[in-house]
Amino acid sequence: MNAGAFTGPLGPTREGMTHGVRMALPLVPGTIVFALANGALSAQTGLSFAETFGMSGVLFAGAAQAMATQLWPRDAWSLSLLLTMVGVVAAVNSRMFLMGASLRPWLSQAPPSLIYPHLALLTDMNWSLGVTYRARGGNDIGVVLGVGMLSWLVWTPACMAGWALTGAIADPRRYGLDLMMVVVFSAMSINVFKRARALAPFAVAAVVSLAAAHLLQGFWFIVIGALAGAAFAAFSGGNARERA
Repeated sequence: MNAGAFTGPLGPTREGMTHGVRMALPLVPGTIVFALANGALSAQTGLSFAETFGMSGVLFAGAAQAMATQLWPRDAWSLSLLLTMVGVVAAVNSRMFLMGASLRPWLSQAPPSLIYPHLALLTDMNWSLGVTYRARGGNDIGVVLGVGMLSWLVWTPACMAGWALTGAIADPRRYGLDLMMVVVFSAMSINVFKRARALAPFAVAAVVSLAAAHLLQGFWFIVIGALAGAAFAAFSGGNARERA
């Protein structure tokens, strides 16, 4: 049975999971470097080995984890800092609502005992590769699970290695490691842009977020840019200029 076949309520299939792993392999090097930098940043912030492992293995949210680590206080906590961290992480991960909703027509074919493990490992990588695979006619939900498991198995050990080797990576920016999140997310965004009916909302979000980053402190540019792009798409009534 090929990776595009759905086996009913007993899925996912081993073939589907293997196919997902093969699809994700080109993105593994970037994920490793990003995780190494994240682990090094955790050590520099003062997080212990156990705290870094818990955040990487349980939270398992690359972008949100990076944001939370950068905001992590070196001294004492304050209510305003806690609320800021919660707000930034919630804003970054709010995309999961739409990502999960987009997968419902596909994952709803399986029982809850199989759906929730997929969602627990949901990341930008397995979502992007999963919807691409689905758009090409595939129907084995094992692809999403396979990519998610590979991501977890790569991300967590690499974060811990970055924490342990932080002395050798004292300044991630010196080696351009702070750009790896941008590189990885940009690579995964290519498939999204290919399927987009209009690029204007993306352009509006980018311009507004860049302006907000220069005018405001902190990470408010993420929220402001996302809201601007969404508002533009909503008020344009879906009639924004389509791609040629």
